[in-house]
Amino acid sequence: MIIITSVSISISIRTRTPSYRPLSAHVWRNRYPRAPTPSPAQPRFTRSRSTITSMTDRTTAFRSRPLTPTPTPTRRALTTVVLPNRRFLVSRPLMDHLLPRAANAPHHGAPFSPIAFLGPTAPARLPPHLFPDPIPPLTDALTLLFERLERISREEDAAPSSSHSFFDGLEFRLDNVRDQPRVLVETFRVAFALCVVLDMDGGLGCADELAAHLGRFLARLLPRLYVLGGDGPGPGPGPGPEGGVSGAVCGALLGYAKVFRETGECLEVLGALWDGLDAGERVMWMALGRLGLL
Repeated sequence: MIIITSVSISISIRTRTPSYRPLSAHVWRNRYPRAPTPSPAQPRFTRSRSTITSMTDRTTAFRSRPLTPTPTPTRRALTTVVLPNRRFLVSRPLMDHLLPRAANAPHHGAPFSPIAFLGPTAPARLPPHLFPDPIPPLTDALTLLFERLERISREEDAAPSSSHSFFDGLEFRLDNVRDQPRVLVETFRVAFALCVVLDMDGGLGCADELAAHLGRFLARLLPRLYVLGGDGPGPGPGPGPEGGVSGAVCGALLGYAKVFRETGECLEVLGALWDGLDAGERVMWMALGRLGLL
């Protein structure tokens, strides 16, 4: 009896002892089964390309990007033009376009003085028999020019409008005061001084469209000068060979030659000026041209 009891106790203890056998790889693999593998015909991602692109844009929006300045309203490129007792604000690109030689003037907000740019030789380029005092006509011509440029700058135009003349102020004066010799003489002197101011060699320069506007004004001015006649007061200060209609037409030719361009409109104006000369003056001008003096 004693022997049997001991054997039973040993058997009971052995059966209660747990077994710690390690699970094989096959058991671990099948313990948590995966989802079924998709077939090749079934796409792995069903999102559209636009959806994926939008998701990419959202993620890249939070990445570091270079700093960009906040757009602020900037001032227009304006230049202050200084004349005696007058100042004008003119668009710099407009001035550089219509007055090519003025592009050599200082930039970066510095005031522009046309009289200083033209230099002390500008009054000497005016014929003394037509301009006994050259300073007032030069100042009047510069004032007329930059008044119009300032008006165009305010209207934000790129060039003079084709429907309105660049010299509509002078034309208005001619249309309303037709037969007064004093007004005609003053207008002629301003127009001639304007040709000197716009000279391509020693002046501010002149664009093609501005030369066409000036030519049309001279073509309208010449018929008004015929009211002066041979016995009336000419553009000169007194009687002489330079006074009268012939002197005015010769002066207009000399002035227009400074801004002449080989365009169709300028050639028409030149033909109108040439028709205003008599036969003797045409022969003289042709001889001077052959000698290379023009």
